[in-house]
Amino acid sequence: MIIDKLESYTLHIHQINHYFRRRQLCKLLNQLNTHFHFNFEFTKVKHVYILRVHLPKKALPYLISFLSFHNYLFRDIVLTKYEHLLAFEPIHTAIDKHFEMTIDGLSDLFIKDKVIDILNGFKGKEIQYSLSHHALKVTTSPEIFMDLVQSLAICHVDIYQVGSPLRSYNKHSLSS
Repeated sequence: MIIDKLESYTLHIHQINHYFRRRQLCKLLNQLNTHFHFNFEFTKVKHVYILRVHLPKKALPYLISFLSFHNYLFRDIVLTKYEHLLAFEPIHTAIDKHFEMTIDGLSDLFIKDKVIDILNGFKGKEIQYSLSHHALKVTTSPEIFMDLVQSLAICHVDIYQVGSPLRSYNKHSLSS
């Protein structure tokens, strides 16, 4: 039996600042019956509530899919060590931004075709994307990006990281 080490992730979920939404999410997570060890907590960072989860890395896509089925939209999903680099800015901006998503198995043609089919469903929206070995790089508005993350998660695409490109995290770390 292989024991998967626990990782700590920070999930920045849309509208989680509302008490009712946090309470609803807390009840949902408490009802979640899983075969893996799972802890969670709500924390306030820069006047914004975030959800910290401690679970095996392989269980993260399952949690993201589960919450997406229940209409929770993700703004960022990062390892907790990158939490201090998150930009908690208003979402209702019309400015296109660069985002990056780490997807497991993106080098597999079946998964790549599934991702491209989902992206083609966003034809009416302004979205530009490129695929690399394990990452989907997207330039679009934050609202469209959150819908894209939800669509991918509902279609059982294994997502491990969502948010600003990791290059911007590294640059920010060097300048600090």
